[in-house]
Amino acid sequence: MPIDEKLKEEAYNKVRELGKELEKIIKARIEQEEKEDLEFGIVFDIEGEDIINLWREAVTENVYMDIGDVEIMEHHDGVYLKTKFINHVENFRAERNISIWSNGRIEKVHGFHIDTDNIRGRIEESDGKLKATVRIKD
Repeated sequence: MPIDEKLKEEAYNKVRELGKELEKIIKARIEQEEKEDLEFGIVFDIEGEDIINLWREAVTENVYMDIGDVEIMEHHDGVYLKTKFINHVENFRAERNISIWSNGRIEKVHGFHIDTDNIRGRIEESDGKLKATVRIKD
C-alpha cells in the first residue's frame, strides 16, 4: 500500500518549520561572533522548550522519514546493520541514524543539517539540549 501523501507532507512541513526556527537562532548567534571564528566553526547550545518541542516533532518523533543509506558493517566487536532515514526539505535535512548490532544492541542518533548560501550547520541533541556546530561558507 502506498504511503499517504498527506502524511509525507505533514512530516516535511515539520522539518521546514524547525529549520526556519533554527536558522533564525543561528543567524542571531552568528551576528555576535568574530568572522575568523565563524570560518573555522563555532559550537553552542540551543535551549528552550519551544525549540525542543519542534525538534521532537520534526526529528525524534516524526512518523515518516524517507529511507537513505542501508549498510552492513563489520566492526572489531561484531557485525551491524546501519540505516539512515532522512527528510530533506529546501535547505534542511533531518536524519535518524539507527545501528542494529549482532548482539541485539540498538543505537539511535538524530541530527539536523542546515545548508544555506552562507551557513553550514549540524544540530544534535545531547542531555535535553540541542548542540549546534556551525560555520560560514566562503
